[in-house]
Amino acid sequence: MVDLGCGSGLWLQRHAATAESVIGIEPDAELLPTARARTQRAQVLAGSAEHIPLADSSVDVVHARFAYFFPTPMNACSPGLAEVLRVLRPGGSLVVIDNDHQHGEFARLLGQSPWAAAAQGEDDFIRRWWGERGASHHEVMSSWTFDTAEDLSAVLRNGISP
Repeated sequence: MVDLGCGSGLWLQRHAATAESVIGIEPDAELLPTARARTQRAQVLAGSAEHIPLADSSVDVVHARFAYFFPTPMNACSPGLAEVLRVLRPGGSLVVIDNDHQHGEFARLLGQSPWAAAAQGEDDFIRRWWGERGASHHEVMSSWTFDTAEDLSAVLRNGISP
């Protein structure tokens, strides 16, 4: 299983609890040591969606959470998708988790940004882009809550910490 764009490695330990083998791929060299320190049960490699340092057909699942897959009219993500399809075994799965650009608070914030509206495209561009490539879409609404201001501050200061 590959965690593509694993960042600081928050999900590596959780993936390692159920997957036989976990590999984190991260393009930001500053995040690699933190990701590697999360668990001994995952290997963390420098790489990106466009350059995954793994053999063809070597992975059962690629998980991309808020990583590379933000298709826009200016950047259609096709090179990254082609690279993921290269490393996936026949019958493997790509799971992409992204923000909803049409519903909820995040979508409202994007709608107020002229840059975001231009970058993300109009209407349902992202859903159409994925649909044209054979992807299925499952909407899951979620929200963040924090018990204390310190917990919120920790997330804002460090990215997401365990």
